[in-house]
Amino acid sequence: MNTIILLTVIGTIFCIPGSFRKKDSRKYLIFFIVCFFIDQLLTRNFYFPEFITIGTEWNWTGKIASALFSLIVILILRKKFRINFAFTLKQKKGSLKPTLISVGILVIIGVIVLWFFGSKGNPSFETHLFQLTMPGIAEELAFRGLFLGLLNNVFKKSRRILGAEMGWGAVVTSLLFGLWHGIGFDNASNFYFNIEPILMTLIAGFFISLVKRKNRKFTYSCFIS
Repeated sequence: MNTIILLTVIGTIFCIPGSFRKKDSRKYLIFFIVCFFIDQLLTRNFYFPEFITIGTEWNWTGKIASALFSLIVILILRKKFRINFAFTLKQKKGSLKPTLISVGILVIIGVIVLWFFGSKGNPSFETHLFQLTMPGIAEELAFRGLFLGLLNNVFKKSRRILGAEMGWGAVVTSLLFGLWHGIGFDNASNFYFNIEPILMTLIAGFFISLVKRKNRKFTYSCFIS
């Protein structure tokens, strides 16, 4: 719970400028903070290994619950408030090739980083299966789907980067994505800070946000986190 509270406070601090905006913007900011907190609770605490028979190394139920939560909230908010989450399986015409190239570059970078900084042991079948599915589904739905969509309605000003309109929302979600993978408290309540996963996932998160904003579509990424 300490990690969840810490990250929620950090996310709130990053979004302080949004609290001075119009009432509608503050509404979306509150949505973001609440959804971020609930998503962390599901991801970290919703652990029922008896429901998934694949194995117990990873929290399958937490990731599945997170993905379902993000998807349901996206569908509800898109219908009720007409928020453009750019959630569709269709790609913008002409965007498939640059998207595949971008994801390919991220995968190569990820493999190189893991080669030098990752565990030298042999990952189990469960680890391979989990990393190829759950992070790319649950985390992309949450960070580049739900969170980015909400914050884009809070921070509407943007700058054009490599042909994509990037705003403060992309910065916040990328920073939180990196910190989410590298800081927290262990079972003994000792604080930890791991710079390698923070930098790796922060850069990856911003890069994927750029691809999504450029294509104005949801992009699935199996980038190993």
